[in-house]
Amino acid sequence: MSKDKHTPMSLSQYFDSPEGFTGSFGWVCGYSADADFMDLAAERFTGMTRGARAASGRLSLALMLDMGNPQISLVEAPGVLHIAANSDRPPYRLLHAKVALLGYRHKFDAGRWRLRLLVSTGNWTMGTLRDSLDLAWCIDVDSASLGAPDADVRRNCADISAAWDMLRWLREHHNDALTSDSSGAVARSESRLAVASLEQWIESASRRQRGRARFIDNRNHSMLAAMVRKLRGEEIDVARNYLALGSGFFEGGGNSEEEPAVLRKIVSALQEEGWLTQTPVADVFVDELACQAVATSAATMVSNGWTIRPAGQPAEPRRRLHAKFVFSANYRSDSNNCSSPWLYLGSGNLTGPGFTSKSSPSGGNLEAGVVIVPEQIYWSDGEDIAPGQVLGNLLPIQSDTHITEVSEVSAGADMPERETQFAALPLSYLYWTPGDGGGWLHPEDFLQLGDVRLLDGLGGELALEEGRGAWWSGAMPRQIRLVWANGAHTAVVPVVDGFGRVAGSRMAALDLDAAVWELERFPGIAADDVEIDDVDDPGPPNDPPVPGRTAGAGVGQYAVRKVMTLIEQIAEKQCSLHEADWQAWCYRLEQIMVQACDNAALSEFAKLSLNPFSPLYLPPFRPVFAEGAQTASGRMYEDVLRRIELAWAVADFDPMGAEA
Repeated sequence: MSKDKHTPMSLSQYFDSPEGFTGSFGWVCGYSADADFMDLAAERFTGMTRGARAASGRLSLALMLDMGNPQISLVEAPGVLHIAANSDRPPYRLLHAKVALLGYRHKFDAGRWRLRLLVSTGNWTMGTLRDSLDLAWCIDVDSASLGAPDADVRRNCADISAAWDMLRWLREHHNDALTSDSSGAVARSESRLAVASLEQWIESASRRQRGRARFIDNRNHSMLAAMVRKLRGEEIDVARNYLALGSGFFEGGGNSEEEPAVLRKIVSALQEEGWLTQTPVADVFVDELACQAVATSAATMVSNGWTIRPAGQPAEPRRRLHAKFVFSANYRSDSNNCSSPWLYLGSGNLTGPGFTSKSSPSGGNLEAGVVIVPEQIYWSDGEDIAPGQVLGNLLPIQSDTHITEVSEVSAGADMPERETQFAALPLSYLYWTPGDGGGWLHPEDFLQLGDVRLLDGLGGELALEEGRGAWWSGAMPRQIRLVWANGAHTAVVPVVDGFGRVAGSRMAALDLDAAVWELERFPGIAADDVEIDDVDDPGPPNDPPVPGRTAGAGVGQYAVRKVMTLIEQIAEKQCSLHEADWQAWCYRLEQIMVQACDNAALSEFAKLSLNPFSPLYLPPFRPVFAEGAQTASGRMYEDVLRRIELAWAVADFDPMGAEA
């Protein structure tokens, strides 16, 4: 590694919102993840605390993992939806690809957005942050650059399109009902709007693509074949004399002393294409404490011309090599220039299932990576060389030490086999229909229940009533545990309320001052000082008081003024909105008005028997694109106003300004 100070970004930092933007929605896939990492990623992505995310009930990240990973619930990581595979036999051996495609919307310009593609060699876990040597590759595409895109923007668009093609295919093998259902409250929610917006942004970027994508996956070809095909497109017709290979796991050949077969195949493929000399300097970088077949075949490898090196370490404490990469370039003793370089990095270990097999149920994992032709980089640091241009700062490569004795390396443990822990759920979520003293829990389609049993917070079975569901006493739970197949399988599913909030914490009653403030925050979400309960059954509401949210405020002689101030604020806010925000505004307006429907000021105003919302139907109080019922935006708005009038019990009152 370079001696210059160079601190690479941590994997979680790649989720941070760009300046002026905030996270809207993103798709993530991987081999494994844990709740702590995903909660941190969601906080960095949205800029919201876990309490605020729970209060909003809005999905921000959708996560598809290998079936051997335990379920991550929305209570453990609010806003992160872990989606189960459709079956326990998907079209790959393991889901091993580690890809995130993230969408950010501009804070002040509703028509502007940014996409980010992140390809990682590391898992979405806290262990990756603490213990692993991993690599990541990241690109952004800003909507502002698509008007007159240059070659770099067009190629970034090609990468995003290629990655989305894989993620969209992966969605087909997962039960993504919460992100795709077209009926019920789920379909009329800010979560669904965010999902749809991301897809529209990806489509816009894909239309601007040109050139060969750097992103590769192994659905149709092995990663080795995909890497070679990609390099052919780069027209790199030069034989290089240096090759570096790194992996977190290695497999052997026909016997324990035979060098890893995949390493031989990589060398042969590159030499056949004329991209590698016949006698290259060939380094294999390993975790010397766990390098599997490299340890058992070290003597053979050295005699065949390989140099085995410990991975370059950035600093103490020592990290375990988990990165997977293939790097090649030309080296000259009289030059520091790293000439004609190219690099593969990705999820695929240098094994048969990871690198030389295409994905299949019995053979290859699903893998993803990128093939990059870097610009100017150097073998070592020097005057006027930026740390980010030094090879040892970009890859866990070093040339100071190598393994001289077989005793210096050990095989370590084999890759563990994992049992299926989360797959093939009978249903993805339950709806909540409130009643007197509790509510009914039920699916959209009652046929989904089958032999499914719903459990209460203590593990007891909830009784089911045909056509209504299961009765739950008290406040709405955020999630419910399911048991099916005669108790053989269990999982938790989120509960969705009438506003489409998914696993949302208790909605606090709002006084009119607080309602004005919440409307003014739009399109921002929720206050950041909400405390939440992390158990399956939250029990009685215990949220602490939030300033401005006391139900008894604002009565007496100021009641009329408070109500009319609210109406004026609604009109002023909505007339300034971009059309792209209109649906979300309508959903938010209804939710906030329902939260504010039970307060003393409204009770006082009701004595006038007037409908305070009647002015909001008039064109001057509406944006141009929703001025009347002749547009879809206008009809949606009027439907929302009518539901608010019913919630406030003012629908039958006289309109404001009507003659007595």
